[in-house]
This record gives sequence, structure tokens and C-alpha cells, in this order.
Amino acid sequence: DTVWAGTVVSDAALSRAIRELRVALGDDAGAPRFIATVHGVGFRFVASLEGDHAAPQARPAPPTNAGSRLVARGKELAVLDAALTAAVAGKRQVLFVTGEAGIGKTALVETFLERHVARDDLWAAAGRCIEQYGPGDAFLPLVEALENLTRQVGAAPLRDLLARYAPNWLALLPWLSETGEMPQRRTTEATANGMLREIAHALEVLAEQRPIVIWLEDLHWSDPSSLDVVSFLAGRREPARLLLVASFRPADARTSDSPLHGLTLRLCQRGQAVDLALDLLDPETIADLLRLRFGTTMALDVDALAGFLHRRTEGNALFVVSIVDDLVRRGVLRVSEGVCALTGNIDALGGELPASLRQLVHQQIEQLSAADRRLLEAAAVAGADFSAAAVAAALQLEIAAVEDRCAVLAEQGRFFRLRTPVAWPDGTVSAGFAFLHALYWHGTHERVAHTRRAQWQCRIGLRVEQAYRADRSLVAAELAMRFEAGNDLDRALLYLRLAGSGALARAAYREGIDHFRHLLTLLPGVRPERRAREELDALLPLGGALMAVEGYASAEVESTYQRALEIGAPFATSGELTRIRRGLWNVLFSRADLDRARAAAEELMVLAGADAGAAFDALAKLGHTCLHSGDFIGARSYLERALTMADALGPAAARETPRLVAYLSWALWYLGEPDQALARSEESLASTAQGARPHTRALVLGHAAFIRVLRREWAEARAHAAEQCLLGADHDLPYWIVWGRFLIDYMGALEGDPRIGAVAMRAGIEAMRRLGTMVGITSWMYLLAEVELLAGRPDEAQAALAESSDRISKCSRARNAAETARAEGMVALAAEPGAAGQAEARRCFEAALAIARAQEARSLELRARMCLVGIAAEGGERERELAQLSRLRARFMEGLNSGDLRQADELLAECPRC
Repeated sequence: DTVWAGTVVSDAALSRAIRELRVALGDDAGAPRFIATVHGVGFRFVASLEGDHAAPQARPAPPTNAGSRLVARGKELAVLDAALTAAVAGKRQVLFVTGEAGIGKTALVETFLERHVARDDLWAAAGRCIEQYGPGDAFLPLVEALENLTRQVGAAPLRDLLARYAPNWLALLPWLSETGEMPQRRTTEATANGMLREIAHALEVLAEQRPIVIWLEDLHWSDPSSLDVVSFLAGRREPARLLLVASFRPADARTSDSPLHGLTLRLCQRGQAVDLALDLLDPETIADLLRLRFGTTMALDVDALAGFLHRRTEGNALFVVSIVDDLVRRGVLRVSEGVCALTGNIDALGGELPASLRQLVHQQIEQLSAADRRLLEAAAVAGADFSAAAVAAALQLEIAAVEDRCAVLAEQGRFFRLRTPVAWPDGTVSAGFAFLHALYWHGTHERVAHTRRAQWQCRIGLRVEQAYRADRSLVAAELAMRFEAGNDLDRALLYLRLAGSGALARAAYREGIDHFRHLLTLLPGVRPERRAREELDALLPLGGALMAVEGYASAEVESTYQRALEIGAPFATSGELTRIRRGLWNVLFSRADLDRARAAAEELMVLAGADAGAAFDALAKLGHTCLHSGDFIGARSYLERALTMADALGPAAARETPRLVAYLSWALWYLGEPDQALARSEESLASTAQGARPHTRALVLGHAAFIRVLRREWAEARAHAAEQCLLGADHDLPYWIVWGRFLIDYMGALEGDPRIGAVAMRAGIEAMRRLGTMVGITSWMYLLAEVELLAGRPDEAQAALAESSDRISKCSRARNAAETARAEGMVALAAEPGAAGQAEARRCFEAALAIARAQEARSLELRARMCLVGIAAEGGERERELAQLSRLRARFMEGLNSGDLRQADELLAECPRC
């Protein structure tokens, strides 16, 4: 506007001018003496300056008529302005601009931004969601928005901010590197919630400098991870000078697999977002649009023409504008000496105009020259947004020639509009363009024959592959799509694996799952001798991703690993077989199918052979399985053996050590060594206090809290559980949130209203069921039964124990078998007072005692024995039970201050001879 006022100058024209200058100066773009390319920004004059320089002129004021091309959207613009005002004041805003295709969503948001973009006190950035054929890249529109922010904030300040607050996002933005080298891929452990927290924190910190407006366009095509970011930003309560505008077509959101419809409904119902729905244009508004475009002097019946256009288009803004453009191009509407006239009769227009926008698009394409039609079709194959370099690769033309012709079409307002230049890592910089609307892109793309489309896609893919040879993972999803469309199956599979692995590395599990699932659908086209290998290479990472999304006990997780074992048995390496067996162990263990889980762990031990690392892992799994199976001696043996190996195995084993120590602490408590159990628990806590993985720290806190519950030390248990909940919320660990919350609810029920506590505990059990993890749930059941008894509801307590007993029946020596039998005795006493209840209670307590003895679980034996003392009749029977309790108590050499031993000592005080 300043240098070429009143003249249309495209990015392509600027690029041509730079090339001509370099030729005239004998300058080399690779080693510039005069003009250097600043990728993603523009160009810089790098020669030394001499002589006098005039002071720069003041920047002219922005035009005051911004937005005058938009009609009938005053109310909607007022809503956007109000949202921006609130955001500037520190109240974050999320606005959904919705409406059917062509209704004017883009024009509305662009006009809103034009009214404010000249301000020096805010930053605005846009990111587009692109329709993908096959799985797309995670966070795609947000990465583009960050790229746009770079041009305003500056590369160095934004790089420093992301390095501090969002290091995993910095790894997604290689163009921020000063040297051109790739930034470190993983500076911290990437988790799904961690990625959300990082970008939210970074944007909030940046917005402290200036308010930020982010526009996500065509959100109905969004990847799931970007929707998670929208939800996370909207749900945060911290003040932020942030306005997020997202535009989309509701019909597409409802009919696709995207969860967008549910997201918008949820956020709007909670008051965390506003839905700004656009209406179709009415005839009066169309008449205003005609007057705005052609002036007030019109030698025709404007209202009649507006009525005709409304009948033909039903008020769709894009269709209205496109038909008017077509009438002008064909000379039906003419402006001469400031007067607009219609050359024919309005009633006769119906036979000349297409009935739909798609037909209009095809009609306009046919009016182009053969060369331009071919260019347009190649651009559609390149994408709704494309670079001139990609089209040049498809047509095997010079980039400059493609830029020139695309720029002409864009300047004429036909099919294309200019976008920012596109820089590839190999130094290629070319003009960027986009189709004026998705309907123009679709209408053009469907004209391209399948064979030609495949040829062009393959050529573009090969050129992009060459440009990104330093790190093709950055464009793996695009390359997979292009090579699949180009019938190059080998390359398509290669890049689907790369895209899937990249998504999993940044905790975008759903996108990773989509990539690997899609890969599996392509395998029938692979040669039979390679098919099994390709399938196994996809199933292994798919299984891990499914665990993260659907839970360890998911049926699809099991079927994935079973399939991997079935096809991989003849050729898989020992490491791959170990990985499969580990996956199956996770499924079986989480479902509390403990006998089969133990068999799977024993198979892992056999597979380990001389591999110390694999043996360490197998011993850990055997210890864990034995613990929940009630084999506490075996659990202690396996866990202690694993711990003796840890120091020699390096960092990987060191990371697992706190978990093993936490499991060992439980085994020690059951075996009647409560002080050693507490010492081991404290050891595991201390080892994870700094720098541990969030999942490991949460596990250790959960186990430490339960040790304190077993010892009846409520204050310490509550503190550990509360920290576990906070950690789980910060790092998206729902399993550990449910665990910590359940223990807090249990302790609250003991000290407060047991009825309210029981409701909360049942909710926790249901949440754990939804997560699919059933191992250990029997301990929750007997704790729930205890609370229901306190609430005076023995029937509810019995119902809880019935499910627990059913699960325990599958493993008669399960960890909680004795406690469940003991709880059944307590229910019998409450449900049926008198001799019959006493007899049933005695039977249950004796069963609990027998199970505990078989498990060598002295702590459980002590609890069962104290219950038998409690129901013993006064006299000889009670003295005999107290004598038995005394002998058992004498076997405890530690834990004198734990709750159970204090209770035993109080009972024994009744009998001086004991």
C-alpha cells in the first residue's frame, strides 16, 4: 500500500523482480552479496550501506473504509468487536462462526481482521484446516497460525518463548531455527495433555505483551488434536488476552466422524464459547450488495435483479457474487461512464445461468484457454492451498511461468487468491495461492481424470520428497497421501509409517492410530511375500497407541497383539516377540485375568534368554502379577531379583526402579512387615520427587497412599492421594486421577457422611470400569462394602462383595480374597443378627484366615483373627481366640505403631495371661 499505492502487486511479481535484480547484479541466492532470502518472511538487503539516507516517512494511516465490501453483517461484526474488546480486557473468548458453504464466513472474519489488523497493539494469525484424503497431520492449522505469528512477533522472540514454555511445539516448527538445522525433537516427555498445556501457556504468556487473535478456518476438516487445543483453550479459567475464532460448516461437522459438533455444543452450553450463526442473504441485502459494487447510478431495476438472484441462489453469498461476476465477464452487466446497465431482459437470464454453483464453476473453467484449464486442474490436484512450485512439478514447467499465470488469475479474481510465499527446506521459495472457495476446488478437482491425477500426484510427491530430504517426517502425511493417489504403494506405506510414528512421538495418538489403520487397509495391494512384514510393522506401534487411547484392556488392543503374534511367529525377531507378549500381558493383567497374565509373564522370561534388560522386564511383570494373584512370597522374590539387576542396566532400568519398589512395598505389608513396607514406599517417593516421568510419579503416589490406608494413617494417605490427583490432571492421566479420588472419597466417608461417600466411591468404580482396567478393583469393592455397612446398608454392601467374589473366583488366591471373605463376615453380622448371622460370620472369618495362611499373608491373617476374637463368646472360647491372637502377634517384629497392631494390642490387654 505504501510503495505501490493503487497498484496490484503480487508475491509472484516480487519474486520475479528479485530474480531479475540478482541476475543484473550477478548475485547468488546460495551465497548472497546483496539480497538474501529470509524463508517464510521475505528478502533482506545485506550489502553494506554508504552515503546519506533520507529519514523514513511516517506510515500512512490505515484506510477508514475497511470492510465496506461486506453488507448485512453489521450485527455479526459487532459481536466479533465485542469479543475482541473483552479479550483485550483479559477475558479469553472463543467464537464459532458457522453457516453453510458460501454463506460468507470467510468474508466476515477477513473483514473483521481488516478493521483491526492495522492496529499496533494486537497480533492476529490464521490457520487453515485442509481437507485430507486419508489421515492428516496433527495440529496442522495451529502450526500455520504460529508461522503467521512469527512474521509479527519475530522469529527469535517466538523461538525463545516456545523453547521455554512449549519445547515440544518448537520441534514442530523447523523454520524457526536460525541456522536451518532441525531443533531437537523431544526436549521433554510429550503427552497429550502436556502438548495442550504447553501451547496454552505459551499463548497466554505471549498475549501478556499484546492481545492475540487466532482464526482457525474450516474447522470441520480439523484433525482431532487441534480440536483438543480448542477445547483446552476454551476451558481454561486463567485470564488471557486471547480471542479464538473458528469458522466451519455445521452440516459437514455433523455428518463426518469429527467430534466437532459435540465440542461446540458442550462449550456453548457451558458458556465457554459463542456460536455466531450466519443467515442467508435476503433480496434487500442482495440489492445493497449490487449498489455497493456498481454505485447508485444503475440503469436497471436493482430490486428485480436482486429478486432474481435470490430465487436462483437462495441467498448464498458466494453463489450471488459468482453469478454477478459471470454476468460482468460475459458483458450482460456493463458499466459505462459510471452507469451500470443490463444488456438483456432479467426474465431471460434464467436460461443462460447454471442452476448450481458447481455448474457455474464448470462453465467458468470452460471459458479458460486449454493451457489455463490444465494449470487450474494441476493446482486442484496440488491442493486447496498450494505453492507454484508444486504445480510446476506436476506440469514439469518453470516455477516462474506458473507463478505468472496463477498471479494473473488471482488479480482477475478468478479461481485463486494470493497467499503467503511457500519456502521449502532445499531453498525453493515460490508464491502461494489458494482456491477462492472449497467449492471451486472441488468443482475443478472432479474434472481431472484418474490417470492424470495419479501422474501429477506422484510428480508433486517426488518433488516434495526431494525438497524435504533432510527431514521428511515433517511432510510424511502429505507424501503418504500423494504417493497413494499416485499408485506408488511402497512409498505410501513408508510415509504412513513415518507419519504414524511422528504423531505418536508428540502424543497425537488418534492421528497415529488413523495412519496405521489406513496403512493396514492398503496391504492387500502389497506383494504376498512382503505383506506379513508390513502388517507386523504397523501392528506393533498401533497396539501401543490403542492402549493410550482405549485403555490396556481394550478388545482392539488384544486383537491387535494377537494378530501380531499370529503373523509374526515365523519371522519376528526376539525383540518384536517380546514387545507383542508385553502387550498381551498388559491386556490380561488389566482385565484381572491373572492366571493367563502370569503365563504370559513366564513366556517373557523364557524369551529373555541371556538378554538382561528383557529378563529385568519379565521379572518385574512376574512380580506384579504374583502380587495381585496373592502370591506375596513369589512377588517379593521376583521384585527383589529385578532390583538387584537394575544398577547394571543403566537409565532404562533406573526409570523402572521406583515402580518396582512401590510394588515391593505392598508385598512386604501383606507378608507382615509393615515398617519395611513403609520404608520402601518412602524410598520410591523420594526417588521420584524430581525429574521422574509423570506416570511413574503418579503410580508411586497411589501405591504410597494405599500403604498408608493399610496402616490406618489417614492424614498421610490423603496428602499422597491429593498430590496424585493434581499430577494426573496436569498430565492427562485419568487412571491415576480416579485412583486418588477414590481413596480421598473413602477416607471422607469414614470421617463424614458414609452415604455420600458411598455414592462417590461407586462413581469411582464406574469410572475405572470405563477405563477398562479391572485389576485391583476387588480391593475397592471391599472398601465400598465397609462404607455401606457404616451407612447401615448391608444389602448394598453384599451386592458390592458379590461382584468382587465373582472376580476372585477366577483366581482363588487373589490379593484381596482374604479381605473379601472377611468383609462378607462383617456383612453377615449386620444383615442377620443372632446365632445364624454369627455362624455365617464365623465361617467367613475362618475362610479368610485359611486364605491368608495359605498366602503367608500375616497382616491379613491378623485381621481375620481379630474378627474371630470379636465374635467369640465370653469365657473359654474368647480366651482361646485371644491366645491364638497372642501367638500370631508375637510373630510381628515391627510395625508396632501401625493401626492393626495397635488394635491387636488393645484386644490382648483384656487378657493378662495373653
